[in-house]
Amino acid sequence: MRPSYLTISLMLFLCSLFFDALELNTGSAFSAMHLLIAGWWGVIFELYGWFANPLFGLALLFRRRWPWLALVIALAAWGLAFSCLWISRVPDNHSYDFARVAGFGWGYYLWFAALTVFAAGQGWHCWQRRQGIEIPRWRMLDWLLLIALNATVLWASGNLGAAASGEGRAPNGG
Repeated sequence: MRPSYLTISLMLFLCSLFFDALELNTGSAFSAMHLLIAGWWGVIFELYGWFANPLFGLALLFRRRWPWLALVIALAAWGLAFSCLWISRVPDNHSYDFARVAGFGWGYYLWFAALTVFAAGQGWHCWQRRQGIEIPRWRMLDWLLLIALNATVLWASGNLGAAASGEGRAPNGG
């Protein structure tokens, strides 16, 4: 059985969380996981790309019941993700100053690929549905990927604060 666009999209999204997404001119970087968990703060600085994530979640929920609405939402998410390429500076959580974006890492490109695969796959299935072909159902692997995604984000959200505050480190800094 070949993987569906949903499976590939979820795999890409999950994989993106383990890589850096934004590289800064200060030599530091923001991981995709960090941006997923704390990226909603970007609205304060007029950075709206993070909102592609909840839109992606909505598109996942609507993809079978309202496929055309899911396609529109997926395209909006893709547009927000694409707009991240024009981000030139972000607040640096180490110096509390703004840092210039030096480049994008694998985390961004895998995340963008996940949204691209989903939007293209949803568009293809909307077109196929007009011919009477059913949109694929959730498979066991899709459910396992969703569980892994949720577990990863929950684990990281608990550990992100500890890593930033220095908790859990040995007294000698090791």
